Amino acid sequence: MRKKPDSPSESLLREYERYRIELKSYFEGQWHMGHVSAEDLVQKVYLRLMNEELATIQDPRKFIFYLARLVACSGIPSTERTPRSRPTSRMSTERPL
Repeated sequence: MRKKPDSPSESLLREYERYRIELKSYFEGQWHMGHVSAEDLVQKVYLRLMNEELATIQDPRKFIFYLARLVACSGIPSTERTPRSRPTSRMSTERPL
């Protein structure tokens, strides 16, 4: 018996499960969230994923982490956001002449 192909939503949910632990690590490491907060944000990514038009997504991992960033930015008050900073060049912090 031949297995019926997954629907786009089933396929994307399978990808979500595949990256769930990586998402949690992303929130804990990149956004300095505790275990419980990171788990809450992972669940919010899942909920956002369920509301998306899934048929057109070509790179599920990229899309899932895009949603993760949106969830992190919208779920954390700006005064509490502490994403790992990237080094800036000295030129960008100096005043123009």
